[in-house]
Amino acid sequence: MATGPGPATEANSFVQRLSQFFPDATPVRIPVRLTGKTISGKPFSERTTIEFGTAREVIFASHLPLEFADTLRLENADGSLSEDVSVVAIHYFDGNTTAVAARFKGEVANWIVKG
Repeated sequence: MATGPGPATEANSFVQRLSQFFPDATPVRIPVRLTGKTISGKPFSERTTIEFGTAREVIFASHLPLEFADTLRLENADGSLSEDVSVVAIHYFDGNTTAVAARFKGEVANWIVKG
């Protein structure tokens, strides 16, 4: 029988470690879909959960090969949050997962974390 935290718990704590670099980060759990294009123009999409947020940033785990300054579209299920973000920090967890902080590219009217 296995003991200790499972992979999801480990990934979440890894995201939490990245959030410590953002003093105003607040825990949230918002399922979203990320979309974008690779440098070669190939589209990608992933479902993930925003684990932490500030008035300007979101922090989440991803399995995508993201890099600093990549632009993504972030959208929740009902479309009330549909914004472009730019990757501002990446913290590698393992070969398949990264913790990502991304900053909104503009003012967000429907964002629940206010500055």
